[in-house]
Amino acid sequence: MQQIYLVRHGRTEWNEAHRLQGRLPGIGLSSYGLQQARRTAEILRDVDIQQILVSPLERAVQTASIINEFHGVPVTVDSLWNEWEMRKWQGLYFSDIEERYPEEFSLWRRNPAARIDFEGELLADVAHRMYQGLEQAVDRHPGEAILIVSHSDPLKALVATVMEIPLESIGRLQIDNAALTRLAYDGTCFRLMTLNSTV
Repeated sequence: MQQIYLVRHGRTEWNEAHRLQGRLPGIGLSSYGLQQARRTAEILRDVDIQQILVSPLERAVQTASIINEFHGVPVTVDSLWNEWEMRKWQGLYFSDIEERYPEEFSLWRRNPAARIDFEGELLADVAHRMYQGLEQAVDRHPGEAILIVSHSDPLKALVATVMEIPLESIGRLQIDNAALTRLAYDGTCFRLMTLNSTV
């Protein structure tokens, strides 16, 4: 079966500060995030990855570049793998979001798939573009091992879609910085083989 490896970018200083990064430019990996990316690269070192697909944001591109040091394969940057767009909240600390938008924040925590005005995307939109990207990837690269480097909530939405889990339940999924999730594709359907592995 075809193997698809999903990796969340390594940690950033904004992750450490509990600040919502969104799609703001210029946020790279922290020193610890660089270590995490190198560790994931070592885990994938002997995997015959043939294509790397990555979000355009710096933290994802850095992570993909570190992993690709062992593979030297084509890297395609594509907005399909981008972070969940929340223009109204990005740049804020989570504590500030909770203070400024208490009702919306509480609803988002309870049901991230709810219709909340972030001035961005609904979670259903995120799930749709991520799954569309996955289908395109296996169609364009049949049989090849593919690495996709993206972000926590988009990857959770993709896993939920593959597993037919309601999107409002993605809070029960965990995808840590630089963690590895693996899907397998038999030409008909996707299967979840590994979730949130860091070893």
